[in-house]
Amino acid sequence: DTDYNLKSSYVKENDCTSASTLYLYWSGNQWRIGEQRANNVGPLAYCTQTDITSCTAGNWVIYETSDTYENDNAMYAQADECPTWPCASVTSTVTTGSANCQSF
Repeated sequence: DTDYNLKSSYVKENDCTSASTLYLYWSGNQWRIGEQRANNVGPLAYCTQTDITSCTAGNWVIYETSDTYENDNAMYAQADECPTWPCASVTSTVTTGSANCQSF
């Protein structure tokens, strides 16, 4: 997509009506996946590896419930592909904004 915080960032268009666009970008000391590319907004998932290709299975932490993040041993990033959760959809219990639908 474009550079953000001096690193490449990526955008993924979804068919989900409430979260139609997701971003993969560098912020502070982590790669983040979020509904907007912003340093001050909590991500849906993050990886603290400096190089995105090092964000392998077990290095991603995903948003579970209100202020709770948990390691995801299945999610990974791969060159030329978007990070993926190996399921049809990811659902959040967040009811504010558009965070309640995270389909990949």
